[in-house]
Amino acid sequence: MGLSEEQIQRYSRHILLPGVGGVGQERLLASSVLIFFSEDEESAALMALAYLAAAGVGRIGWCPLHESDGLKQESPLCAFYGGSLGNGLKRLNPDSRLVSIRPGEGAEEVFDALVWLGDASAEDFESSKSMGKFVIRGGSLGEAGEISEGPGILEKPGMAPQGGTASTVAAQGALGAWLAARTLRHLVNETDTVGSTTQARFDFSHGLIEAHANLS
Repeated sequence: MGLSEEQIQRYSRHILLPGVGGVGQERLLASSVLIFFSEDEESAALMALAYLAAAGVGRIGWCPLHESDGLKQESPLCAFYGGSLGNGLKRLNPDSRLVSIRPGEGAEEVFDALVWLGDASAEDFESSKSMGKFVIRGGSLGEAGEISEGPGILEKPGMAPQGGTASTVAAQGALGAWLAARTLRHLVNETDTVGSTTQARFDFSHGLIEAHANLS
């Protein structure tokens, strides 16, 4: 489709990156990503959203897996978005369009990537995983987090999903950033993952950062 002069200026640093270039940036602008997230992973979802939009992903679906009328005021990123996701994204990048989706709706739509954050029933995931050509999942607990690709089961690190303490701001930020980085690499390179594999995990309380794939 080609980049406009304004877009060349906006994404000049991206275009200079050896792994992106003009062609990669065009792919990002033509791509779509759907973000599903549970209530306790909202900050990680907001972080992933910011990175995906700033990179130039053209269409981003936003689907809370809980009843939500807006951003939680205690979210560290609430001020960044100005309390409104749509307006916040327009200021961040006018090329990126936000689409609100409720669980169970839009099942006929297919996005280039599906980012799934946090807990959900097997039924929820089974009914939604076909909405993404590429599936990546993440969860955090306390100071720890884990990222997996593919449709397999992902539990929060260290214990069953229903137990434990809330994730820290640092863990949520790292999780959201890593999910976005891996998703962007997939969109630019158009790679596929077969099966379900652990791609990264961390535990800041023990100084552990372990990656099995290039997440940047």
